[in-house]
Amino acid sequence: MIRLPGRKYNAPFVLLGLILMVTGVLLVRSHAATPTASSEAEVGTIGANASPINDTTASGGQAVRFGAPACTNANKPANIIWCSGFESDDFSDWAQNQSCPSGATIVTSPVKSGRYAVKFTVGDNDTQANCPDVPSENPRAQLVGPLGDDALFPPTAPDNDDTYIGLSVFIPNGFPSTPSWFVINEQFGYPYGGSPTNEIDINGRTFGINNHQIDSNGKDTWSRVWDAPNTIHYGQWENFVEHIKWSTDPSVGYIEVWYNGVMQTLTNGTTRYYEKTIDPTINGGWNTVIINQYRPVEYPMGTLTLYQDDIRVGTTYDSVASGR
Repeated sequence: MIRLPGRKYNAPFVLLGLILMVTGVLLVRSHAATPTASSEAEVGTIGANASPINDTTASGGQAVRFGAPACTNANKPANIIWCSGFESDDFSDWAQNQSCPSGATIVTSPVKSGRYAVKFTVGDNDTQANCPDVPSENPRAQLVGPLGDDALFPPTAPDNDDTYIGLSVFIPNGFPSTPSWFVINEQFGYPYGGSPTNEIDINGRTFGINNHQIDSNGKDTWSRVWDAPNTIHYGQWENFVEHIKWSTDPSVGYIEVWYNGVMQTLTNGTTRYYEKTIDPTINGGWNTVIINQYRPVEYPMGTLTLYQDDIRVGTTYDSVASGR
C-alpha cells in the first residue's frame, strides 16, 4: 500500500495522481515474471506483497515490485502440507542449514513471492573439510526440510500416496555451462543411499531430472527422466512442479513434471515416468525436501550464485503451482 504524505490536496488531482501512480509503466516479463511498476511515491510505505528494486528506467532509479503472496506455515493455503517463502527472514522453516557461513543467505532481491528469497553461494572450497556443516567432500550449500516425525514424506505412506512439490529457481546472467552434475533440488531421506531417487539438476545449460536406482546386484544405475526443451532463461525466475507417487513398486511409483506451467513430455515419450520412487537402500525411511547448490569437487567452477523461493509441498497441483 502506498501512502501519500499528510498534506491537503485537491481531490480530482489526487485521484488522477493515484491512477497514474498505480498504472505507471508495467514491465511484465515472460515466464511468469513478477510485474513491476516504475512509478515513484514522494513518501510512502510498501505493503506486504511489494518490495523496492533497482530500475534504471524508473524515476529516481527505483521501482516497486508487486509480488504474489508468499506461502507461510502459519497461514497455509488449502491442500498445502508445508511451505517456505523465507518470510520470517530466517531459516526457521528448515530443519538444517548444511552450508558454509555465507553459503545460504536471505535476500530481498530477486524474489519470486513475498519479500524474501534464499541465495546459495558456493565456492570450490566449500566442502566439509573447510565447513563442518557441509555434509560431503563436494562443494555444497543446502537447506533440509522437516525431519524425523515431522518429515514430509514418511516411510509409512502407502502405495498410491501422492505428493506435489513446487519451487522457483533464478539463475543469474553470466552463469556458466556446467561440466558435470549440478543439483538444485532433491526429495531424499534416510538412509541416504548415495543419490536420491529423483533430483533436479543443471546439465550444461538446461534443466533436467535424474533417477537413481540400485539394481539386484547392488550396482548404482542412473536414468534420465527429463531434459528441458530449451536452455535456461538466465536472469528470470523458472518454475517447477513435480508430482511424485511414492512406491517401492516400479509399476506403481512415478513422476510427472511441469516446467514454467507446461506439463512436460519425459524421456520415455509420455508425461508419466514409472519408477521405484522409494528404495529401502536409498530412501526407505522418512524423506523430505532439500534445496541446494551441489556439484563435484573434481570440476572447479569458482564461486557461483543462484536463488530459490516459494517452496511448497501439497496434495494437489493447484496448491503448489499458485503464483507460478
